[in-house]
Amino acid sequence: MYDELYGYLKTYLIQNNWDDEYTKNGARSIFTTICLCCNIDADTARCDQMLRELYDTADIQELDVSYDEFENFMIEYIV
Repeated sequence: MYDELYGYLKTYLIQNNWDDEYTKNGARSIFTTICLCCNIDADTARCDQMLRELYDTADIQELDVSYDEFENFMIEYIV
């Protein structure tokens, strides 16, 4: 289940615009689902690895969004 959802999330972020509120909220919802279903806590190596890969893969830095902003937004519902 993890691989399928995480793969979907990566594709979702690549194909959609992070500046769109629906994209951001959808990505956070999928990420939250992955974390809750797979027992991944915030501030763990696995969580950090996923977020860093998502940030880099989707080129979110190109949108002038810092990694810290991205991370804080994505983990809001699991902290």
